[in-house]
Amino acid sequence: MPQLSVFDLARFMGPASAGLSGAIGLDAFVGQTVTLDVAHHRLVLEDAASLAAIRKTAVEVPIRLVRVAEGAALTVDIGVPTSSGTAWMELDTGNYGASMVDRTIAGLFGLNPSDTAVQRWDVTPADGLHISGPVMVKDLILDGNLGREVLRHWEITVDLADGRGWITPLPSTRPPTDQTGG
Repeated sequence: MPQLSVFDLARFMGPASAGLSGAIGLDAFVGQTVTLDVAHHRLVLEDAASLAAIRKTAVEVPIRLVRVAEGAALTVDIGVPTSSGTAWMELDTGNYGASMVDRTIAGLFGLNPSDTAVQRWDVTPADGLHISGPVMVKDLILDGNLGREVLRHWEITVDLADGRGWITPLPSTRPPTDQTGG
């Protein structure tokens, strides 16, 4: 790894860091295939056999591998179709709050671009995948951000060598249908 840093997580995160032993970035796994299982606090290194099994049942999704922090960090964005093209939503395991959408594309998701309070959204990124829950509209430098509230419902497998991704919905954590209509 080109860079390694040590932080006192409790100092930066406060109570949110309880039980957290550390954090590691995806750039530590460049060239490998990993599965992120946020619901069970796991990161799994996949091999050819396990990836073949995942590909038989998971939903393939478009992804972008993005270098941020002047190339020092690696993030994954998932493509979410809209009526005006693809929105690229960063997968952010460090976001413990509502998902976020940039104000300029909020209307594409049926969101009020002027409302800064938490809103609710209902999005289908691909057949068999569903996003429903809290979202905030903000002025961002990216299309949006999917946090733990969304990611805990999926196992996300990313081939960091070939830039491909698959999502397996977790049946035990599927979000309930919102009965309030909003």
